[in-house]
Amino acid sequence: MTPLWLIPVLPVVAMVAILSLPQRWTRHAGGIASSGAGFATALMTVHLAATARGVQHASTTRLTFAGTTVDVGLATDPLSAVMGTLVAVTATLVLVYSIGYMAEDQGKRRFFAVMSLFTGAMLSLVLASDYLVLYLSWEAVGLCSYLLIGHYWQQQNASRAAFKAFLVTRIGDLGLLFAVVLMFAGLGTARFDAVLAPGPAGTPGLPFASVIAVLIVVGALGKSAQFPLHWWLPDAMAGPTPVSALIHSATMVAAGIYLLARSFPLLNAAPAAHNLILIAALVTTFGSALAAAAQTDVKRLLAYSTMSQLGEMGLAVALALPFAAVFQLIAHATFKALLFLAAGVVAQAAGSNALTGLPNSRVARWGFLAGALSLSGIPPCAGFWSKTAVTTGAPPALRVIFSALTFLSSFYIARAFFLGFTGRAQARTSEPLSFRIPMYALAGITLVTGFLWWPLAGLLRAPRPHLGREAAADVLVAGLGWAVAAALYKWRALNAAAFREQARGLQGLLKGGFGTDALPLAFARVASSVFQAVAAFETNVLDALSSAVARGVLRVAYGAGIVENGVFDRGSSAVAESAWRMATRTNWLDLRLLDRSVLRSAFALRDLGGRLRPLQTGRIYHYLAAVFLWIVVASAIAFALRW
Repeated sequence: MTPLWLIPVLPVVAMVAILSLPQRWTRHAGGIASSGAGFATALMTVHLAATARGVQHASTTRLTFAGTTVDVGLATDPLSAVMGTLVAVTATLVLVYSIGYMAEDQGKRRFFAVMSLFTGAMLSLVLASDYLVLYLSWEAVGLCSYLLIGHYWQQQNASRAAFKAFLVTRIGDLGLLFAVVLMFAGLGTARFDAVLAPGPAGTPGLPFASVIAVLIVVGALGKSAQFPLHWWLPDAMAGPTPVSALIHSATMVAAGIYLLARSFPLLNAAPAAHNLILIAALVTTFGSALAAAAQTDVKRLLAYSTMSQLGEMGLAVALALPFAAVFQLIAHATFKALLFLAAGVVAQAAGSNALTGLPNSRVARWGFLAGALSLSGIPPCAGFWSKTAVTTGAPPALRVIFSALTFLSSFYIARAFFLGFTGRAQARTSEPLSFRIPMYALAGITLVTGFLWWPLAGLLRAPRPHLGREAAADVLVAGLGWAVAAALYKWRALNAAAFREQARGLQGLLKGGFGTDALPLAFARVASSVFQAVAAFETNVLDALSSAVARGVLRVAYGAGIVENGVFDRGSSAVAESAWRMATRTNWLDLRLLDRSVLRSAFALRDLGGRLRPLQTGRIYHYLAAVFLWIVVASAIAFALRW
């Protein structure tokens, strides 16, 4: 069995190789990045198979800081093995897609290098055996997302979006950092087996458990773009489409849900953490679904869709259904990557993300349709099984909420499909092989992932869900969402003229008093009012809230800059000037007094020695005469004193 640490290292080695390439070999950067991720996928698959057989591996290093010994490293268990395989497979397919997408980009070497580092950081995050390694990888993931979102740094919107993402997610990261600090303060370690181990009577054995649980939730809210730290994700669409596909499927936003699932034993014993997840997930899920229904930019629509889907996973965690959340995360990674890649094919050809201006592409149309059906929960796609896992385990009172979410998600994704991928007469686009292979693979994975429900439930030791009336009701609600979207955007049923044209044979019967003209117009007005309200909600509430928070953060930063310049800088300058003056005076005293005194004493002793030197003749009779003279002088002094 290969060492576990080699899995995240392989993409990092690919990054180093890409940065070392000569300029004329830059075209090979995509192949190197894909190879690094592909080898990591192969190794991760081997470890997943070993975990399924009950064999788990660990790679631990012992570090010593200020006399404190800390064990850090990587380890496989069912959750980390499944998530690691998901990350590696998705990253490999997205990198293969990027070879064609970034072929003409001047910064593709930088792009593929950072994407490789991104993959390695996420792999080390999900394979971490302790919260310290998880946090360090967490920050590396945030740094890579900042670099990738701002890939087109010459464009102001891209640089501002990267800065916003970095700033907002750092707010949540502080919560995770404080949680790790409290873990070390309470237990002296941050290993999962120690932190998540139950104490007496099933209570958490970790001091400050409730506080740590809330701080962990704060970190997850920032990474997964949940209310109130949600407003960075739609603007992050300024980066290249492969970046959006990787961020929204298996890396950055998935890290927050993975953290909640990993920490579930701790969160389950903290009611405050459950309430925080529940409130944030409800607000984010419904608000984002409504915002998605009003979008005309396909990438922003998918961004709001991601926020809504992650909110559903948060609801599953809050309802004590961690397996359902993890399974929905797996399903979401497959169909959301597929949706972004399909949108990227036509958006790149059109040079715009506008839904109504996308060119015709057979591969993109069928790929987007497969992803849309899975997102809606239509069987046999993966989304059907993941939504069923949540609804069958939810209390009856909350099934209405999930049904409403199913209708909204089906409606907005069907609306996007009918507006952007059907009914156009533009020329078809020709897709390179690097586009088709990942999309075909993701479409196949989306169709078969649902059938992994039972083996994954056994691997993760979760209860095996069953199909029932709830699943059938969800399918009916999803179909209703597609039917409403088709009526509004495919058949234009609310347009009075179009309605009369399509139903000309029935007009004679309907005009007898059924209000044929008035009814469609009334429906049109109602629908127009609803969409205007949704757009106003997004503009006046979500955008205004995000702008207000951003202004507040900038004001705090400005105030901190004033304090730093006016207090710390001036104070340090004053202290430095005082120290300089004191040193100058001390130097003057040293040179003028001490040094001169020492030199004068030395010169005086030298002169005295020179004058006494002639008395040292070396002749004995001279010394005897001197002794005789001293005797005479002493006798004379004694005789004088006697008198």
